[in-house]
Amino acid sequence: MEQDFYKGRHTGVHGIDVIVTDEAERARIHAIIFEELVNGIEREDSLQADPSIASQATRAGTDSVILGCTEIGMLLNEENAAVPPYNTDAIHREAALDMARA
Repeated sequence: MEQDFYKGRHTGVHGIDVIVTDEAERARIHAIIFEELVNGIEREDSLQADPSIASQATRAGTDSVILGCTEIGMLLNEENAAVPPYNTDAIHREAALDMARA
């Protein structure tokens, strides 16, 4: 998330200001995804972690969040996000279906 490959493309090409969660929050999200979710473990405190992080980002001035990992949609969605989430997994699926229909 913090590398310019992601931030630079959005900022430079699309004029979007990108705010990345701090290193501790990224480590927490990473641990939840790779130690729990990919192993089929859904702990209630972990399921509450991402909405909490998104709420913190909202207080920092964000108006939306990008869910840039396929598992993040298990944690954060339209129902529990403080701002609109953009689920890249769903966006890519829809684009693929649109291309297949064309």
